[in-house]
Amino acid sequence: SGAVTLQNNATDVFLIKNLNNDNILAVSQSGVITIATSSVELTGAAPNGGIYFTSSSFFVGLSD
Repeated sequence: SGAVTLQNNATDVFLIKNLNNDNILAVSQSGVITIATSSVELTGAAPNGGIYFTSSSFFVGLSD
């Protein structure tokens, strides 16, 4: 019996990081979604179903 209160003081409610501990995708408490960009241009095709983008380019991998 009783009540349980969960408090979240974190800035992001959902966070995905890569192996280097860099943020890849974050969702803030206010619902803003931030996706990391790469500084390296894609030299080949984006993988099927994949999304890759830099600050100046956007690639989507589509299957044949």
